[in-house]
Amino acid sequence: AAGVVILNFVELHGVHDFDFKVYSDRDLPRLRKVLRSQEIEIQIIKYRPKLSWLELHSSRAIRYFSPMVLSKFEAFGLLKDYKRVMWLDYDIVLRKPLTELLTKDSFDFAYQESEGSAAEGFHRPPDNLNQQQRGMSAHLFVLRDSFPDHETALDRLYQIFATHPDNFYFPEQAAIDILIGERDFSFFQLNVNKYNSLHEDADAY
Repeated sequence: AAGVVILNFVELHGVHDFDFKVYSDRDLPRLRKVLRSQEIEIQIIKYRPKLSWLELHSSRAIRYFSPMVLSKFEAFGLLKDYKRVMWLDYDIVLRKPLTELLTKDSFDFAYQESEGSAAEGFHRPPDNLNQQQRGMSAHLFVLRDSFPDHETALDRLYQIFATHPDNFYFPEQAAIDILIGERDFSFFQLNVNKYNSLHEDADAY
């Protein structure tokens, strides 16, 4: 599925000026070979959360989904090496070029707001969470290295999750929601209907 998304992206944008990284819990030699046959080089990053076994598996959400959901935190860490990082989930279909997101310089963090409150990402909303804050949707987002204190963001996200792992309903999105509430940045709101379809959209395929 990740390979299909990369092919989808390359069809719209080509391969030049991009580094492709796939986070996985195992090596994917066949994927690397298939994409290389299309002249697409990828880096497979074997993901291991920076958390203890106890912190991970005390979370109902992690046991239900997978520790892999926390790999989205790593996008913030990539800002130490890149000026712009785009995260794409493996279950989306890009419908038109993302040129605006790849060239626009007037934002620090671009993402889609969810329909509900950020509080919906928790079993019990933390006391320090702004109840009026909209939640974020993490299947497609773009970060720029202008994001405030991006050097500390990755460690902060793991720290947020580790404070009460079992309280997270949507672990990665809810942790990022807390980070969003802590930092003052320039936000660009994505209209994902303009860019991509999710797997539940019947007309996406």
